[in-house]
Amino acid sequence: MGNPFVGEVSWDRHEDAWIGVFHPGYLHLLRINADGLRRLMVTRLAEHARGGVLGRPDPRLDALIWAHRMALSTPLPELEILIPAVNNLRKFLDALPPSGAVVELRGWPDRYVWGMVALDLWVALDAWLRAWSYGELVDGVPSPPESELRPWTDLRDWLNTQIVVPLRPVD
Repeated sequence: MGNPFVGEVSWDRHEDAWIGVFHPGYLHLLRINADGLRRLMVTRLAEHARGGVLGRPDPRLDALIWAHRMALSTPLPELEILIPAVNNLRKFLDALPPSGAVVELRGWPDRYVWGMVALDLWVALDAWLRAWSYGELVDGVPSPPESELRPWTDLRDWLNTQIVVPLRPVD
């Protein structure tokens, strides 16, 4: 059982439900980052809707699309990846409590959505950090000093250890 006051998530199970106790600040960070990724996806989907020649997607979306294609071992079209991903983000954001720090995941479908969203956020954050490490701008912003990157790498790692890994299916 994790200690929410040091950033860990305490996951408990009751039958098919999983109850996660988070530090409220971490749920707020999840909301901000999930909404930011959702906005990137909505912008890209709007580009598709306008038609014409598409430019290269934002590096964070490009990494996410690549990761989904690799996981499925198939070159799915971009839309077949982005539409389900943006729908998962919407479900995730709708399920976040407006206040407090307790989340109830009712069965496998909820765990799947939360795990996929956390993994997508991990991939996007990793791409962001990688771009900065190569000296590239992200959203027009250069890499901050190394000391200021630590919270971003910590968030990326936290997503994996506290959400992705615990919620994945057991063989």
